[in-house]
Amino acid sequence: MENIERSIIEDSLRRKQGDVQATAALLSIPKQTLYDKIKRLCVNVDEIREGSTVRGILTMRREPLRALGWAGLADATMLLA
Repeated sequence: MENIERSIIEDSLRRKQGDVQATAALLSIPKQTLYDKIKRLCVNVDEIREGSTVRGILTMRREPLRALGWAGLADATMLLA
């Protein structure tokens, strides 16, 4: 059961780029409850935030490639995200 809860929290944090307040709102739970769950389940929010930054950079690189008609190369960068 904890693995499911951890997975939901991690996925939600990724959707909100590691923003705990926005994630709590998305999950419809108080922010303090989310912090308690993050601590209990050993969720690494900093790692999720860092991953969001990397995905953002790759997305910025991908869009100019699409504009040039290099969609295949642009899609290949998605594999790195």
